[in-house]
Amino acid sequence: MLTRSRSRSTEVEGENSSLSQSQASSVGDSAPYEEVVSRKRRERSLNRKRPTHVAQWMCILPEDPGNQFNCSFVSLKDPKSACARRYLLRRRRGGNCVSVENELYEVMKFSDGPRSWFIDNTLQTDGSLYMCTPIDPLFLALPYLLTAAQTGKSTTLDGILEDQSTVCCQVLEACIEPEQWEHVTDSKKLSNGMKVFKYSWEKTRAWLRGKVEALGSGLEREGVYAGAGSMSTTLVRSSKQSIVSREDYLRYACGVISDYLPKALADRLALDYPSPLESTVGSGKHKRGADGYEDSKAPPNKKGCAISSDGEPLDDYTKLNSTASQPKKVAPLTSAQKALAKVDKKGMKAISSFFSNRNS
Repeated sequence: MLTRSRSRSTEVEGENSSLSQSQASSVGDSAPYEEVVSRKRRERSLNRKRPTHVAQWMCILPEDPGNQFNCSFVSLKDPKSACARRYLLRRRRGGNCVSVENELYEVMKFSDGPRSWFIDNTLQTDGSLYMCTPIDPLFLALPYLLTAAQTGKSTTLDGILEDQSTVCCQVLEACIEPEQWEHVTDSKKLSNGMKVFKYSWEKTRAWLRGKVEALGSGLEREGVYAGAGSMSTTLVRSSKQSIVSREDYLRYACGVISDYLPKALADRLALDYPSPLESTVGSGKHKRGADGYEDSKAPPNKKGCAISSDGEPLDDYTKLNSTASQPKKVAPLTSAQKALAKVDKKGMKAISSFFSNRNS
């Protein structure tokens, strides 16, 4: 610290000696010598290169033991909200953007209160944790397919993936293999060798149902609770509530898949997995409690009210009030009340006479 102070004073002396009286007079006769020196110091301090802030995040990435992939963040449209979201694009080193070996990952942010990270010799104030999970890029192409389907014509991939952001279209085209388009579209090859595609709801429905079945089997295998409502697996109230059927897992998986679909597709997919309450509306055969399970002790349907032509009810509801017809029971007298009843009250005034008006 002492050495830096000495070097700084030497630098100032050099500046003072290098700036002559003739240079000061060339700036202006009215500006004194000390003002010119301070101005030169400010100019040199502003011209110094300041350290730039490097944005850093703590992120959990997929394993890459051979360091064969390059990772970069890209901004793509969310299939449900159509808003821009951050995704991770993994490309093999030495490849190009049209390689089918590209992988797309969804970036999820986890933040739990104020916290920070120590990264090497720096302090990162953003203590969030980012997790990257693989995602099928075909989900992100569904909104484009729905838009192209409104024309009712078959078109090429360039016509389907039309967006103001060319990077978005290039990433989707690079991550989706040609065989994957057959899951959601009908394709045909023209005479000139060009291949065109047209959106198909039947194929999309079969593809989505396969996703729901696979996810439901995974949830059932891992023992994830998928019953009605949210409940911790360690706080099961009864064996009746802990029983989760196959349909419950499929409905739960359908809700998860719907988070990656446009609203129109999510509503049509939900029709294949109706909730138990919706399936029993109007039937009257089964009643389900608040937990979603069948309740054998459900109350019977209420009896309808018979009304006359004058609009008056025919039933006599006064009979339901049985307490009105019964005489009131007289409480037995206590010993003090019996003794008071035997007292001779002749000549005694009532206590209310003491509170009467004196003028009367």
